[in-house]
Amino acid sequence: MANPGDAVFDEFGEEGVEIGEVPVQDALGYPGLSRDRPAGQRLRPGGRLAVFWNAFQTPPDLAEAFAAVYRQVMPDSPLLRGGAGTSGPDAYRGLCAKAADGMRQAGAFGAPEQWRFDWDRRYTRDEWLDQVPTSAFWAQIPEAGQQEILAGFGTAIDAAGGSFTVQYATVAVAAARTSAA
Repeated sequence: MANPGDAVFDEFGEEGVEIGEVPVQDALGYPGLSRDRPAGQRLRPGGRLAVFWNAFQTPPDLAEAFAAVYRQVMPDSPLLRGGAGTSGPDAYRGLCAKAADGMRQAGAFGAPEQWRFDWDRRYTRDEWLDQVPTSAFWAQIPEAGQQEILAGFGTAIDAAGGSFTVQYATVAVAAARTSAA
């Protein structure tokens, strides 16, 4: 394959083939990390497994407006429970802890490290609406609900002046494979 970054992790499953890095964006939905092909068996000694998420925080007024749209469109959704009120990198603490525990329990990695990279991005209304359908849970929303969410978000962004800045934090957990894997 021309670009290993374009492949699903399990496509590297040929016997004897070892790779040096396994970056896994949005590890919740990543199809290639199956239990029957653990990363510790595919990475060369010293190779690094890194799982990461891009946590974001919209400005408080827009965050509330977006939450109101979600509550209106999906009042009984489990997506609105549990994490309600938690946003930004704090929402990912549990996932990072679980990933680090999994790396420790695998017995194939050294001590996990947690990393954080803060950054900002300004969005126009159209840019934000273009990225909304890329979220992991979008496909679970009926099409009529999707259209209502996009319309509600668009109205909220227009009311806020048509553009806004989002604060991001990329949070990651990484560990190097030991020779004992």
